[in-house]
Amino acid sequence: MTAFRVLIVDDVKSNIMVMSKCLQDICEIITASNGQECLELAKILPNPI
Repeated sequence: MTAFRVLIVDDVKSNIMVMSKCLQDICEIITASNGQECLELAKILPNPI
């Protein structure tokens, strides 16, 4: 398990892919494609950054 969990939110899929690729080796990545999905994930996942 990694030390950090990062929640990436963007409505442009290619932006999510680029950010995920950059961070994949150093943290756990969770993604959301809109604000509503982000809020739902943030409620159920402990400690997203």
